[in-house]
Amino acid sequence: APDPVAGPAVTGLVTDREGRPLPGAALAVFDTAGARLTDAVADARGGYAVALPGPGEYLVVAQAGEREPAAEWVEVGGAPARRDLAVEGPASVTGTVRGASGSGVAALVTVVDRGGDRLAGTRAGADGRYLLAHVPAGEHRLLVAPPGGSSRTLRVTVPETGTVTADVDLPAAGEVSGVVRSSTGAGIGDAIATVLAADGRVVATGRTAADGSFRLVGLPEGSYTVTATAARPAVGAVRVRDGERSTADLDLDAADGNGHHPR
Repeated sequence: APDPVAGPAVTGLVTDREGRPLPGAALAVFDTAGARLTDAVADARGGYAVALPGPGEYLVVAQAGEREPAAEWVEVGGAPARRDLAVEGPASVTGTVRGASGSGVAALVTVVDRGGDRLAGTRAGADGRYLLAHVPAGEHRLLVAPPGGSSRTLRVTVPETGTVTADVDLPAAGEVSGVVRSSTGAGIGDAIATVLAADGRVVATGRTAADGSFRLVGLPEGSYTVTATAARPAVGAVRVRDGERSTADLDLDAADGNGHHPR
């Protein structure tokens, strides 16, 4: 809070148009003749207190940066008079972060400039709503990082004043992982794992690693069927002679075929 003053003085708060304090706002006090009497700077909470030479009418002017100032006349007696001022402050960025299901996501939201420097940051509430106050004007990037799943980056143009709404719809973040094994328990590499919706539609598909493991990402929330298809060839050498029948006996893994592993 500003230092307390007694006698003729003017005190108050400097805020933006939405009522948010503007620390560091510049203030000037003029008399009725237009003479500039004193200057002050709003404190960390936007408060100010200016002692005056005596009772009378004074003009208090507040300004934040290069934006339009606000001016108010105040009648001062023998004790401090209060005058709050609302000025055009830096712009704000607000919006809602939603998951693929449409529900809010408590994601970390950060604004960075073109050089990658952090300008403002906050965490969205449980309902996905967020507010970044006092963001400098310019072409910036909005980075949205949910607790799980993939992050998203959006470009946002921030004006000198006002509020910019930037709602963010995150991509589906569900995933399925597992291992495709043979009847002996050995992992089957290069098998095809497929996620199917209830209507038979393919939602995701991919091949297993050498140990039979797979991971399919970007799935919307829901219940699915997971199928695995292995088609591992058996290879053998055979010599064919003209006019003779050659025999090539091949052993296929008993697990070749389709395996269904709902998760």
